Amino acid sequence: MDSESILAVLFIIGGIFFVGILILGFCANIGNMADGVATDSIARISQGGWVWKTWRVQLTNDHPIEGNPMYYGLDYHNQQLIEDLEHYAETGERVKLYYRSDLINWQWEYPDAEVIYKVEPVKSQGA
Repeated sequence: MDSESILAVLFIIGGIFFVGILILGFCANIGNMADGVATDSIARISQGGWVWKTWRVQLTNDHPIEGNPMYYGLDYHNQQLIEDLEHYAETGERVKLYYRSDLINWQWEYPDAEVIYKVEPVKSQGA
């Protein structure tokens, strides 16, 4: 192979790599792996999206940055969890959300880096 052929092959491989990185950037949230707990009442649970129908949950007073509320993703395969969250949203009961942050999550699964995997009611002080 002459140098022009090698250069053309390298250019094509570089272009494919660049396009792959762009696709990954538009289709994935890249963050850090962590687990956490948030406690409050549920302000909103909603399903949305034009292409990917995903679920989001927002707590009542969970505002880490003023004007930018924290949203939690929800695994749409876990129907029991969705029903439990809808119930707690209707009753206004305080809940404890258990969530995880994956290194990479895809937009068609959950649009937010923090994904709820468990919910339970908060026990009152007198109980």
